Amino acid sequence: MLAAHRSGWRIAAHAIGDRAIDLTLDTLEQAQKELPRPDVRHRIEHSAMVRPEHLSRMAALDVVPVPQARFLYEIGDTIHSALGADRMPWVYRQRSLLDAGLRVPGSSDRPCVGTGAPLAGMRSMVERTTKAGLVLAESERVDATEALHAYTTHAAYACHQEDRRGRIGPGMQADLVLLGDDPTTVESTEIDGIDVLATFVAGRAVHGADTLTWTTGGPTS
Repeated sequence: MLAAHRSGWRIAAHAIGDRAIDLTLDTLEQAQKELPRPDVRHRIEHSAMVRPEHLSRMAALDVVPVPQARFLYEIGDTIHSALGADRMPWVYRQRSLLDAGLRVPGSSDRPCVGTGAPLAGMRSMVERTTKAGLVLAESERVDATEALHAYTTHAAYACHQEDRRGRIGPGMQADLVLLGDDPTTVESTEIDGIDVLATFVAGRAVHGADTLTWTTGGPTS
């Protein structure tokens, strides 16, 4: 990690347990002391067991934690039985990371554990339920708008691409989807069932072009 930092790379360190996160933060602190690199945005992939004291350290280093909320559904029951209730508030945190001022991108770790569908990930950010119906750390829930930002503006920020991706606007890349409903207003149980009517890459419809009505001013649904 130190060699990668010195060489100008952005690090994506995979750290799941809290001691692994300790080691990652210690190393990133050492790296920045040896060679300060402002706004580098090193990432901590998974960031699965974030203790309270980690939050301020992450914020001070401006790292990007990358938890996988969908793991709460896919393997949450196993996590609960393995770790116990006392440590549940640390697991795949979302609310606390945002409140600490961090950008938290949406991530699935596909295909290792579960689905890579962003809408499914959004639902898990909002609900934090397991397959058995347990709610893991309810205080770490976010609302659907914040979950949407995770997969758009925050994901772009994590990759230093917020100048061209993550939102719709003049000069942006125009990678976007047309959805059959608004994920920020439907019931949370309906988010992952919303139809993707069309997909655009760099402004070109690569899926669902037949669902659009084209006019001289551009496509309309």
